[in-house]
Amino acid sequence: MRKLKITALLTTIFWCLLISAETQAQGVYGYSSITFDATTNTLTGYASTETDYSTAYYYDAEVQAQIKDESGNVIATSSNVGNPFASTIMNVFQALLCIRYSIISYILVRANYWGCDGGVAYYDYWGFGFSSWGSYWDYGFFSPNRELGCIFGPAIFIATVIADVIECLPVDISCGFSSNKALPTGFRQGKEFPFVSGTDKIEFVCTARHQTGSTASGVLIQFGFGPEVVDKGGHENHPAQRPKGTYSRTSVRTDSNGVARTMYTTSHFGGTTRLTASSPGNSQYSYFDAYSEVPGLQQLPDGENYRKFGSTTTHPSNHYGAPSAINGLQQIADEYKARYYANGWIEPPPGTPIDPADRPIDYYKIHYNDISLKLGGKFEVAGRWNLTGAHDEHRIGINCDTRSRNIPGERWENLNRIFRERGSTRTNDETNTRSPHWHLRFEFGAQGAQPPTTSPHNGSPAAVPGMIQAEQFDIGDNRSAYYIPLAGMLNPEEKPDDVKLYDAPGGSVYIGSTSGGQWMNYTVSVAATGNYTFETRLASATGGNTFHFEVDGVNKTGPIPIPNTGSAQNFQFVRVENISLDSGQRNVRLVIDGNGHNTGSFDYFTISPYDPAEICNPSSWELNSCTQSGGYWDYALCGCNYGPLGY
Repeated sequence: MRKLKITALLTTIFWCLLISAETQAQGVYGYSSITFDATTNTLTGYASTETDYSTAYYYDAEVQAQIKDESGNVIATSSNVGNPFASTIMNVFQALLCIRYSIISYILVRANYWGCDGGVAYYDYWGFGFSSWGSYWDYGFFSPNRELGCIFGPAIFIATVIADVIECLPVDISCGFSSNKALPTGFRQGKEFPFVSGTDKIEFVCTARHQTGSTASGVLIQFGFGPEVVDKGGHENHPAQRPKGTYSRTSVRTDSNGVARTMYTTSHFGGTTRLTASSPGNSQYSYFDAYSEVPGLQQLPDGENYRKFGSTTTHPSNHYGAPSAINGLQQIADEYKARYYANGWIEPPPGTPIDPADRPIDYYKIHYNDISLKLGGKFEVAGRWNLTGAHDEHRIGINCDTRSRNIPGERWENLNRIFRERGSTRTNDETNTRSPHWHLRFEFGAQGAQPPTTSPHNGSPAAVPGMIQAEQFDIGDNRSAYYIPLAGMLNPEEKPDDVKLYDAPGGSVYIGSTSGGQWMNYTVSVAATGNYTFETRLASATGGNTFHFEVDGVNKTGPIPIPNTGSAQNFQFVRVENISLDSGQRNVRLVIDGNGHNTGSFDYFTISPYDPAEICNPSSWELNSCTQSGGYWDYALCGCNYGPLGY
């Protein structure tokens, strides 16, 4: 049994009397102790008062005691009277750990005779009452004119004795959380909502257990933060301390089930925060890294028809956006190029001010500045962790600044039509500011908004492994199930051409007359996680272009050359191998790269398990053994062959 015991002892010597040249000391003694029993979770308080022989003749011993917690709450009281000794014991069950408890013991004596009644003086014989008024009376051997006061209560306070105990037993702390990811806090209705949905809070739950395995109630759990930052979310070299978010409670005692809970609210800024839980007196602690992020943001890749700029030392990667915004930005740049620079980019007139980082041939391209940071959240340009200021909308990846000074003014009206057609339905015109630009807002297809309805072509996802007919792409409209680039500048009422389907000899159907930038979506169900081979049956009268496959928005294959097969109906196969896929429902997108029209025809593609070719690499022992036994090593069979050479 493990006990902690704190004691306090007070001895009081109150009076010294001279009797026949002898000095006689009279004493009263006080004692207090408090203990904690971990096996029963019980506090025990003990207090006593004792008088010596001479004092006991005139006074009884009295003890009064109480136990208080560190907040001053009285949780137990007791008293006793005796002669020459008085003591008391108090028990407190279910004491909380890591709280300071005190026993306060009051030492008293109780006079056998006391008060002044009808001229009869009962007095404080030893002077414990210290009354300053009363009658003068000589007694026995005492010197004359000694002041003795009448007392009007039997109990005379002598002193206070205090003892403390604080117990923090070793416990094991295990913690869990409702999620390790949440939205950054500070999102606003009409700005970020309803374009994203979710919570900015994570519940942090910890359980304390004794080393025996039983749950430990009353354990103080303190929640805090660690200095580590696993992912800065795109924020670099910021001064001052990174905001960490807040807890609903930072100190919580475990309940009767040994559980303590708190609610963590994320920071305004994307990135990780290390959340910690510990108990005083224990070296063990628990932690996890909470991600504050807008899910699904993708980086705008480098492109031939646009230029990215605006990265800084505080925000080196500033082009992360929602998939709808990324697609829209690429489509805007492709269509602007097709409209005005179909024959290639040109250099501006001599003397045109060009940014030092630009090539002259990049000048007339669409220039995209800030979208959002890697994990979203507050994009604070100055890097001082301010919650307001410039770029206040750039939090969820649906806003992008587009430079206007490099676009000839007579094209602005047409370019704004492209903005609207490709998703920026509420572009803010800031062309007359000190930094002239358009603030694009891709609100229609943002996370949380209702996207256009699509469904698998045959009502259920295509099976993988399996064969997928190219013309059986998802059912839906342009920009959701498929995308056809604009052939030129259209009026707002005009619509792009649809996917071109053709009949092939033998009764099959294929997609033809494809254009650079075109894509088709296919909803598939992957049976098992693993590596796969993509094999596509296609044809092209010209060749020279490329295509690729994306899975859930990620380019998985890289550019695949489209060969010149002699005609648009002379099909052959191309393949890429060792492509990793996760099991479950996936979105596969077939994307035609580059520009131009009639780039190729697509009949179908298969996705089958990747079967790497066996590498025949015999050991020297195998080669020698084969030769010595009269055979030769056949690398085609990867074994010893005893037949005629060459067969």
